[in-house]
Amino acid sequence: MKIDQSTGERSLIDAFLLGGSNLRSFNIDPTGEYLFAMLQRADVIVPLRIDRRTGKLIRSGENIPLPAPVCAKFVEIR
Repeated sequence: MKIDQSTGERSLIDAFLLGGSNLRSFNIDPTGEYLFAMLQRADVIVPLRIDRRTGKLIRSGENIPLPAPVCAKFVEIR
């Protein structure tokens, strides 16, 4: 999604097929480099890299198996 800074209007950049069913949630890591999509019925988390120049999503490695993933939360470990 692209947001026009002057009007706040949103526009679609790209659509990405995740290869599974029932997208439950997604989250972007604190660096803004990766998006993790949770596919509840497919029992996987799909890791995607965000191209900083274009905003498009690129598959980043293998799916992460996890029974019925629901959400992702990033925490700071000290």
